[in-house]
Amino acid sequence: ADVTGASPPRWGADPSVATCALDATWDDLIRRRVDGTGATFETGGLGGLMEARFEVWVCEDGHACANGTSSFFCFVYDEVANHFVAWGPDSQLQLVQDSAPTAPEARGGSLSLGTLLWWHNISSNAYWAERPIKWSGDGKVIFAATETHLEALAASNGTTLWTFARGSVVSTPAIHPQSGVLYVASDDTLYAVAWVSGQKEERVLWTFFAGSGMSTSPPALSPAGDVVYCFAKNGAELLYAVSALDGSEIWRYSVTSSMSTSQPRGPITVSRDGSMILVPLLWASNKLVAVNSDGTARWTHGTGNAIVSSATTSYDDATVFFTCWDGYLYAVNAQTGERRWRVNTGDHYAPPLLSRDGAVVMTNSGGLHAHDSATGVLLWKSNIPDNTYYSVGCFSADDSTVFMPFGRHADNKMSIGAFNRSTGELQWSAEVDGGFGFHLSLSPDGTMLTSGSAAFATGFRA
Repeated sequence: ADVTGASPPRWGADPSVATCALDATWDDLIRRRVDGTGATFETGGLGGLMEARFEVWVCEDGHACANGTSSFFCFVYDEVANHFVAWGPDSQLQLVQDSAPTAPEARGGSLSLGTLLWWHNISSNAYWAERPIKWSGDGKVIFAATETHLEALAASNGTTLWTFARGSVVSTPAIHPQSGVLYVASDDTLYAVAWVSGQKEERVLWTFFAGSGMSTSPPALSPAGDVVYCFAKNGAELLYAVSALDGSEIWRYSVTSSMSTSQPRGPITVSRDGSMILVPLLWASNKLVAVNSDGTARWTHGTGNAIVSSATTSYDDATVFFTCWDGYLYAVNAQTGERRWRVNTGDHYAPPLLSRDGAVVMTNSGGLHAHDSATGVLLWKSNIPDNTYYSVGCFSADDSTVFMPFGRHADNKMSIGAFNRSTGELQWSAEVDGGFGFHLSLSPDGTMLTSGSAAFATGFRA
């Protein structure tokens, strides 16, 4: 959080804390969070206290100088001298706050389901990217890929906090779960970017040159956060495994042996246990490729047409589900790639969603479908009058509701629909005029939905 309200005492004004030290640079702290070592710390901007060389504060948990009701002691970072200056105990400064964003109902009384909370035009033509919107782990920031740059928005009101412009940024970044470092694919380069609310500029920790065609294929992190996977066309389609700590190459795997028109459009998927990486391929290849986490081949499953969206794994990692332009929803054995079942459900642009109780939910131009994950049997179908074949939805935090966008591309209108997961019945909907963006993302606390340009109240909590 940025410093707001009554001004606390200025750093350097209390001689009793002058000897309190944080023996690290800002980059050191970021790297400690990436590799899982070092103390916990919270950061934010100085707001109205900001000066030319002081922009952000950092509070370390368990610091020897902490006292009173908080275990944090706080510093400000000197951007010129590149070191931390003691400020005071957080029990006095009260900088460290609950990381959860304010719930919608706390922003002005009880809100109806689907209430529009804010609108922000991100000027994006990246509607065809599978998920151009992503939430930060603490729920405070929304990252939007705009085709020309990456934009960070405040979850509370949709205002722009920061932009990252390095070539073409069509896809959202992978976000490190501990450090918050962003791994951004742009044109031919993968960037590791550190950014703190209140800073005027980002810090590029490292870059990795992978080759052309990166920007449409979002990078993915291993569950442990130590490896970044990215895809590029560099003479042949290559899947790279890169160290999240320093950007060094760990291994590369040639998905196809020669240059072709195939290129993943959906994100790379990492299995829940981290043992497998799934790469969907288009056009000439028409296949889903599974690679082991050590860079060796696991299996390839061919299809009758292009796979334009990402695959998903079952919660036990035993089965892989994906849709294809050949009109089928597929379920294959995650270990062998052998087909368990497939059902013909029509045209597909969007990935399937998997509920914890075993329902596979997907969309096509005919509406919303749910199938039994074990057999593929149709559980229900909800007819929707407008287009849904581009729609990428999400479940509520408890899986009881499916949130799905639908609308009319021609007149740039979109609606958000909340459907009962068990029956497919439409519970509520909200229309947005001029908000074409068929992708929904749920906030970490389950209270807010974002589309390409707007945020809505869900009426749920995580």
